[in-house]
Amino acid sequence: GPVLLPGANDPTPVKMPRRTSRKRKNVVESPTELNDSKSEFSLSDEEPVSTKKPKIEKHHRCFPSDGMKAPSKIPKDQKSCMTKEEFIEAAKELRFELEGSKFSGDARTFSSGSSGWYLGGKIPIIVNGKTLWCQVGMNVSVLGSKEWKE
Repeated sequence: GPVLLPGANDPTPVKMPRRTSRKRKNVVESPTELNDSKSEFSLSDEEPVSTKKPKIEKHHRCFPSDGMKAPSKIPKDQKSCMTKEEFIEAAKELRFELEGSKFSGDARTFSSGSSGWYLGGKIPIIVNGKTLWCQVGMNVSVLGSKEWKE
């Protein structure tokens, strides 16, 4: 099963904020929809009613594979769990696929002192029948790793 950090045993699914401005087609609202490539994704017609100052709209979503909500004190919990050298030796290559293009990256230490992975490159994405070349850059930083000893 998944490794649980101290304080991370709450299996409550992550609540994603609803968009409060214009509606868009092809927007994924749940992790189940990511696996259903035939679905037409759209937002609900329900608009939240609020007197509060509107929040900045997010144009992204994250669905952790284990369905759990991230604990609130991750850096504190992880800051002494290993050294940078142990991480580089033990961490496996990270891989992901985006629109049919495949990425991979080895573990590293960033110039900031944090450890993690970097993956990136140029990929084609078809929009309205036209191929658009796009630049992808993904930093995956281990929270609290800046505090790790060498």
